[in-house]
Amino acid sequence: MSPDRDQVVGAAQEEWRPIKHYEGMYSVSSLGRVRSEDREITRSNGRTWSCKGRILKPAETRQGMLYVVLSWKGVSHTIPVHDLVAAAFLGPRPKGLAVKHGPGGKHDNRPENLAYGLPMDRSEVNSLIRATVPRGEAHSASKLDEQAVRLIRSLPRDRSTVSALAEAYGVSTVTIYSVLKRKTWAHVA
Repeated sequence: MSPDRDQVVGAAQEEWRPIKHYEGMYSVSSLGRVRSEDREITRSNGRTWSCKGRILKPAETRQGMLYVVLSWKGVSHTIPVHDLVAAAFLGPRPKGLAVKHGPGGKHDNRPENLAYGLPMDRSEVNSLIRATVPRGEAHSASKLDEQAVRLIRSLPRDRSTVSALAEAYGVSTVTIYSVLKRKTWAHVA
């Protein structure tokens, strides 16, 4: 890699900074990229090996965030790219705060799309889930509708009634009990 630490990529100037605890081995850029540095590695048998630096290809978590695997002395560490960029360009993370992505989304790990903020609380997570997961009649697997749920809840809760309702609607008795206990269809009054 070039010793000048800056490289032009497209129209943007890309600045590279060393990753803390991995100085001389890995660096991170202002465009959210991670690279290994050119270096000499001494093997256990005493022989040295030249390792050519390269841009690392990040993997993606189930939540859609990018991460890389960094190795040091034979030990691998999985680290989110946004954590590396924030530490290098925003400074140390204040205690109790998390790295938050801006409007550019989870794949945009440039410093201007990152900020330190409070971790998402449970209500934020729940509102995201409610906004993206279809529920009730909107769910493609639903066999019941709101009218049926209201009827099920208005009838007596004895075993014969539950069995009859399950048969009538083509669902299991577990489904009927879940409706009655508000484990499902909780949004219906």
